[in-house]
Amino acid sequence: MTSGPACSRDKGSHLSALPSDEMRQVMWRFDDRRDLRQLVSAARAVARGPVARLVVEGGRDTHEWTARKDSLLDAFADHGLTRVFVEPEYGGVTAGPTGLATSLAAYELAWVDGGAATCFIALGLAAQPLVELGTEQQKRAFLGTGTGSAGVGRRGPCGAFCLTEPLPYTGVDTGMLSGKVRIAEWGDGEPVLHVRKQGRFTNNMDFATFVTVAVASDDPRIKGTCMVILHQDDAGTFDRGAVTRKLAHQLASTRDPVFDMRVPASRIVGGYEVRDGVIVPHFGHARILESVFARTRVPAGVMTGAKLLSSIEPIIRYQRERFRGGEGAPGTPRHELGLQTKEDAVHKLVEIWAAGEAACSLGFAAARQLDAYAL
Repeated sequence: MTSGPACSRDKGSHLSALPSDEMRQVMWRFDDRRDLRQLVSAARAVARGPVARLVVEGGRDTHEWTARKDSLLDAFADHGLTRVFVEPEYGGVTAGPTGLATSLAAYELAWVDGGAATCFIALGLAAQPLVELGTEQQKRAFLGTGTGSAGVGRRGPCGAFCLTEPLPYTGVDTGMLSGKVRIAEWGDGEPVLHVRKQGRFTNNMDFATFVTVAVASDDPRIKGTCMVILHQDDAGTFDRGAVTRKLAHQLASTRDPVFDMRVPASRIVGGYEVRDGVIVPHFGHARILESVFARTRVPAGVMTGAKLLSSIEPIIRYQRERFRGGEGAPGTPRHELGLQTKEDAVHKLVEIWAAGEAACSLGFAAARQLDAYAL
């Protein structure tokens, strides 16, 4: 969300720069939201401060999650970004649906680095099942700021969302799950569940204190599918897994985790009831995904539009300066305009610009609508 150098030869009759912040606020309809304007400023400070420095220092050169990358979480927390997804009663900063707020913050982060934006969005992806459909006990335990909260420190809730699984399940259908849940013990008290899950391409696993996993019943005493909350201190195996090697987004933590754990049945997201000796989750995993993706898929799409818009200024500089330093004399069209003396170069640049503007406008409009008609 920035203004840039002139890209029009006739400043008097054409738009000569990227729209200003004030114009963007009107275009994307949050000029009347002081809280969102403050959030944008906070996200930009993180993006053009700690994130930009990490990029310059070579943070993208390794797939490993380093101490310098981990410091981004502190920057997120210091600027209130990790609390965007949580209601104020649990320490959050924004009341009501947070799709537009998340999209705006993701836009600012993606302008500098898509990996940092992915890390931010994945925090919301992990928290969203609890925010939308979790029980009061689950919200206070994993999202709240009280002394009884599990793994919620100064950084806020740092979790992971584990849906995608290894081949042949990965990328096939969200309705196909190899992760399983059984009843390990069912005495006089609450049932104890045995959860087995292998994840693939799971974000935030290097630092997540809890994980929400999608599993299917492997026991006639449990009906259907559900999502279960696993904490790093629960009994069993909480293996963060091997590092996933990626072509991009190296500032995001991505691993292939393995879980084999025992947890109380109260960890079923949204709770459950017992009917004729069978545990029936209140929400199947598909219902949870429907609500979660309505809040998190749009910000991921806005990231793409942000990367397109962030490329405009560097392309303009490259095109204008392409022939400077050679034999061309200052003041000549070749020296002043460079590649932009060719209309084809300008047309291609305008196409990228228009695509970025359209993608962001569509994304923010979708986020507003999803917030207005919360599932």
